[in-house]
Amino acid sequence: MTGYLKSIPWFRRRDRWFEEETARAGVVRCTICSRRGTKRTLELHHLDYAGVTHTDAGGWIAGEEHEDLVAAHPRCHEWIHTILDRDPAASSAVDRRRANERVIARLRAKFAAQIGEIARRDDGR
Repeated sequence: MTGYLKSIPWFRRRDRWFEEETARAGVVRCTICSRRGTKRTLELHHLDYAGVTHTDAGGWIAGEEHEDLVAAHPRCHEWIHTILDRDPAASSAVDRRRANERVIARLRAKFAAQIGEIARRDDGR
């Protein structure tokens, strides 16, 4: 999929996703840390590539559904891939989407716990 992620159809799909998400939610947030972002500060992560097609002519069709993509800050996106690549539990999932859902849920929980710990320290508890 490296070729696809450098293609014009992908960049057009990416721009359309940010437009759709902004219209739908009003703001775009990172799927891991929930901080706001823009198409300049966030990357898109594929939960799966089901809608992506490589044509016989060597081109690409960007047919991902909106729900197949999630926004993430570059570091958060890197964490997703690191866990997907290294964690046997993630790689044992039935399919790519379920593996991603597991990893994202773990990262969200870890991030929330760290934020809670910082808040407790700031409150003197």
